[in-house]
Amino acid sequence: MNLDLEPSIDPVPVTERARKLRAQYSLQAQSLRTRIELRLNRIPNALRKANMGELAAKYTETLEEEPKAIIHALEIPKPSNASPSEPVSIEEPQPPTPTAASEPKGTKRSR
Repeated sequence: MNLDLEPSIDPVPVTERARKLRAQYSLQAQSLRTRIELRLNRIPNALRKANMGELAAKYTETLEEEPKAIIHALEIPKPSNASPSEPVSIEEPQPPTPTAASEPKGTKRSR
């Protein structure tokens, strides 16, 4: 097939379309680079430079210490006047005594 005999194929629109496509993918590539850079900058520099072994060791230690901190926070402190060998007693709260303010609303008082 001889291209010189084909009058329907004009090289100008093809090159124009190729130029537009190149400009479009260039803009998309620049946008992708910018988004990756912004996402990367969210990670602190110290974490970015650490290797996987260092990160695994650090977070394994954190996971082991965390339950101990929770248990320590939940422990009931001993009163200052109790001796170390004496068990700690927890008193149950007493119900409040009825007063005039605690009467049910809507009832009439007798004179």
